Amino acid sequence: AQFRLQGMIDIALDESGMDQVTRSGKALRVFFGASDLEDPKDPNSAEHVRITAEEADASFVAIASPLIRAQQTAHAFADKIGLHVQVENGVRERFFGEWEGLNRQQISEQWPEDFKAWVEGKGGELRHGAEAKQEVGERAATAVEDWTRKTGADRDLLVFSHGSCLSQTVHKLLGLDKVDPSYKTIGGMGNGRWARLIPSLNADGSIHWRLDAYDQGPAADPTSQRLIRIWGAA
Repeated sequence: AQFRLQGMIDIALDESGMDQVTRSGKALRVFFGASDLEDPKDPNSAEHVRITAEEADASFVAIASPLIRAQQTAHAFADKIGLHVQVENGVRERFFGEWEGLNRQQISEQWPEDFKAWVEGKGGELRHGAEAKQEVGERAATAVEDWTRKTGADRDLLVFSHGSCLSQTVHKLLGLDKVDPSYKTIGGMGNGRWARLIPSLNADGSIHWRLDAYDQGPAADPTSQRLIRIWGAA
């Protein structure tokens, strides 16, 4: 199947996508100590939950884009431990205007110059109603920082979003927009994969972010340890 720009089109995950996020949810629960594997050396072995729903709420805050594929991804992690998932519109996927639902070949054939400008990070997609990368990064980073303050230092914040939105969020949180306004430094993550960022407070009360991992996946995934691309969740 050819890659299509989903954007804000609200499509549920197919069987393959559900399998990806189910494996990722399991891997993340084990990573955070919310569950154990019967055989720690076999990521496909039976899983045993270690915490109650009350303990889950005391350990995590989960927010997700309102789009169904992000909701499915969030619940693939949260439901097993009884964790509530809260909807956050600020981390919705980037809107691609009239290009949504089209594949790269269709776009390049109909609008070759704008396609080339898009690929080169020169904003060709903006002429077709797409949301600017800077706007996506700003609104999503604002939402993440607001939730980080609400979450506090004793809980982990889990954000379930989308490839384009997440790459632009990470770009903004790390301050890379100041040196790369094209937002091309960080590529999008693959489906069902994750990044890990660690916040700390600056003296002026602002939040400093450190990137600990990017585009990671379950150990059973043969591409789970790809290098950071400095370098495309559902």
